[in-house]
Amino acid sequence: MKQFDICENLSAASKKRFPFVMILQTDFLDEIETCVVAPLARSEAFLAATRLNPSFEINGKNFVLSTPELAGVSRSSIGRTVVSRKEERDRIVGALDILFLGF
Repeated sequence: MKQFDICENLSAASKKRFPFVMILQTDFLDEIETCVVAPLARSEAFLAATRLNPSFEINGKNFVLSTPELAGVSRSSIGRTVVSRKEERDRIVGALDILFLGF
């Protein structure tokens, strides 16, 4: 799994609400057991601020990145990569900028 990949969420506690997670952590840290991710929720179940919570199409459906809910999780709770959104880097980093810097 690489930075900005969208992967299946294997966590029994959260996968119903958040079927996917996005890898936010740099690839340089892929040797450690945890990984920083943000969950993705179905867009119809989520009222989103567009810049803070960008949306992405996955398997023909819209999902919203819940940036404020980012977390460090065990790599074992992350499933297979579904799609990469590395071409959306600027939008994703922009959402993180809003979360951490306010702009």
